[in-house]
Amino acid sequence: MIYRDFQDLKLSNLGFGAMRLPVIDGDDARIDEAAALRMVDEAMAAGINYYDTAWGYHAENSETVMGKALARYPRDSFFLATKFPGYDLSNMGKVEQIFEKQLQKCGVDYFDFYLFHNVCEMNIDAYLDDERYRTYSYLIEQKRNGRIRHLGFSAHGSMEVIRRFLDAYGKDMEFCQIQLNWLDWDFQDAKAKVALLNEWNIPVWVMEPLRGGKLAKLPEADAARLKALPVRHVRQRPACRQPAHLRSRQAAERRRARGPFGDRRGDDPAHRPALHRMPLLHHPLSPGAEYPVAVGAVQRARVHRRRLHRADGVDGGPRGQAALRLPGLPQLRAGLSPADQDLG
Repeated sequence: MIYRDFQDLKLSNLGFGAMRLPVIDGDDARIDEAAALRMVDEAMAAGINYYDTAWGYHAENSETVMGKALARYPRDSFFLATKFPGYDLSNMGKVEQIFEKQLQKCGVDYFDFYLFHNVCEMNIDAYLDDERYRTYSYLIEQKRNGRIRHLGFSAHGSMEVIRRFLDAYGKDMEFCQIQLNWLDWDFQDAKAKVALLNEWNIPVWVMEPLRGGKLAKLPEADAARLKALPVRHVRQRPACRQPAHLRSRQAAERRRARGPFGDRRGDDPAHRPALHRMPLLHHPLSPGAEYPVAVGAVQRARVHRRRLHRADGVDGGPRGQAALRLPGLPQLRAGLSPADQDLG
């Protein structure tokens, strides 16, 4: 697992989101707890230490299940994040009641990370009306009391909304979670949002990197169109069958080896200068190569290609088996110039 530094913490680069846990009979409110606990076990075993839930996920059941799952582990072995449900305006003014209930549901005494949930056009005025709702004041107080270790916000709103929020509370925001993927880089203007957060020196938490899986799986209509393509449009052979550097140089030589009317050119240095200049082709061949000493450039390149592949178990039939008796890849590398040592 790769970890990132956040202040004095080491956070796993991949977090565990609890918005889409396994459910029973397709009912989002009925979490399959046994399956969810197994998922958390696998995540912990893989080194994931950041777990994200929220009040509204799975009809307000996600926090409870995540609390059960994480209660089986030492409290200092994971970081738990949840959020104030400001996406529902009826929750405004209930911050204390909701926060205390969240601690109870998750079975913890404090939250490592706590967020203003989904700052957007619908709730920005209520979030900023601290005199009336006291959302901000209460959460800042809990941070002072150590019941919130790090305070931040998530946002789906426009740049104007995020600017208003930062102008009011930015000095106290330690991180921001935004929808960030290759589609929303432009569609939701994530590029500009990242730049704005960088101006405030606020670290970015990535949510929806695959848009709930939609970016990992083609829509049925598009998948059907792809499957309907003629076979000639689909590459059957892996592109990595031969070392990329050698492959590209051979392909260029094959193109140059044909005359203007498609006739094959000779195998001499005048017609294949690049092949003849390759240090590989000056490496001596053993009798097991099944070619005479005076071989052409193309044949010699093929022999060396098999020699490079031998470490991966790739051979080319009888001649490939003969190539297994040639010197190994480390010995071959030793005879290459620095520019050609990336061929393996």
